[in-house]
Amino acid sequence: MPDSTDEADLVILDAEVWTGEPQRPSARALAAKNGLLVAVGTNADAEAWVGDLTAVRSMAGAFVCPGFVDAHAHAAAMAGRLSWLRLEEASRAEVLRMVSERAKGGGWVLGRGWDESLWPDRRYLTRRELDTAAGTVPAMLVRVDGHMLALNSAALQLAQVPRGMRLTELGMDGTPSGILKEEAAVHALALAATTTEQIEAGLPEAVARLHALGITAVHDMVGGEGLEAWTRYLQRNKTLRVTANFYLRDLLGQMAARGMSSRMGDDWLRLGAAKVFADGSLGARTAALSRPYEDDRGERGFLLLGIPELRAALREAHYGAFQLAVHAIGDRAAYVVAEELASLQAPEARHRIEHFEMPGEAALDLAHEQDLVASMQPNFVGQWSQPGGLYEQRLGDRYATTNPYREVLRRGIPLCFGSDGMPYGPLYGIHSAVNAPFVEQRLSVEEALRAYTAGGAHASGDEAKTGTLLLGKFADFVALDRDPRKEPAKVREAAVTLTVVGGRVMHATRRGRPGKS
Repeated sequence: MPDSTDEADLVILDAEVWTGEPQRPSARALAAKNGLLVAVGTNADAEAWVGDLTAVRSMAGAFVCPGFVDAHAHAAAMAGRLSWLRLEEASRAEVLRMVSERAKGGGWVLGRGWDESLWPDRRYLTRRELDTAAGTVPAMLVRVDGHMLALNSAALQLAQVPRGMRLTELGMDGTPSGILKEEAAVHALALAATTTEQIEAGLPEAVARLHALGITAVHDMVGGEGLEAWTRYLQRNKTLRVTANFYLRDLLGQMAARGMSSRMGDDWLRLGAAKVFADGSLGARTAALSRPYEDDRGERGFLLLGIPELRAALREAHYGAFQLAVHAIGDRAAYVVAEELASLQAPEARHRIEHFEMPGEAALDLAHEQDLVASMQPNFVGQWSQPGGLYEQRLGDRYATTNPYREVLRRGIPLCFGSDGMPYGPLYGIHSAVNAPFVEQRLSVEEALRAYTAGGAHASGDEAKTGTLLLGKFADFVALDRDPRKEPAKVREAAVTLTVVGGRVMHATRRGRPGKS
């Protein structure tokens, strides 16, 4: 038995360990000490570290893999909005019923997650419907993609959207429909801005939700309040590894003035990429397409920044030593962004294209040539790639070309997976990629696992410390109640039974819960 200076804090035995390391993919046991892996191998290798104070867990053949890295999260935003109505998968009638119930309490009615593409009539919510449900109580509901709001008359009056601001939709009678998109939506959302204190207060619950899904690290998209909240929280609670990707339009000048750059920080909180929006979303029909939308032949979406303005923003960040994370969904936006990032001739920077839902051949070629990271969301396939779903509604036959994960890997483009919070749940995302409807989208279980683990570590430059289970790396791992490789068609039925961050158990349950939450 080792003396107390050599004994491990935690030992895992009798597991089916997938390390994610191609040279040594399997093990039976793990040992963790001071937050790092000190044994990855046989039961005997790990048992050599067992002492009087070691916590020992026999896993009875459970599947253990590196902790999941959600490479595109909005966890701070979720923490600040815990009191908002959750409208995911709700019908139109259910949304309006929830609004009516919440309005009885007065104040604002705030909610997020409605998705008209799941409703039979496929119509956006309207001001008149919300007026009936909420009356004179202001109501503001964010669509699932975050690029569009539905407001009632009281909220529109309070929002005071400047006359002439684009993307304020009008109804057939020429009056505001209650739908605001992009810059008009951003303007109105300022009324519901959350404070640093509100976010910080909600972080314990938000982090617990992530742990229950096997998430040990996030690349979180944050504003100034979110970054400050994470700073305060992680000073006291070393429970989640956070790469803070910040909104360029809000914080770049402040970061540069303070002499900061990407990858500054410690093992728990690091400054990540500068986030830039090149276009909007397919749901709002603001993603920039080269051909019109199938369900609105007069609309192709648009670039949110002119190309000279986009180029200037990207170069300012790049030459200021910041990694870039550029939102590009439509094929036109994907090409423009890939071309601009490639022109920087800096593969070592690991600049990222977020979403990359419709990359054409030219954008894929540029991404390969410059090692641009494809930061993609496989849960979108699960949500919207079914026949008759959002992708087919908006794109017609083109929907078969969306989210080509297989083609991304075939070309050697670095791939990382995240959720964008729609919904959180790595197992749901992995299942969606493994069981995608089109061959060009479909991955093996191990390829999808790698995108949700080592892929995220590569994207943030952390692969030397995390992403795989190797001696000396962080002891961040998750256990599932079954090996998802054995039944690829049932990945989402697996349950998270154990989540460990830095060698400490953050979540444990006999049965766990499914990957979609």
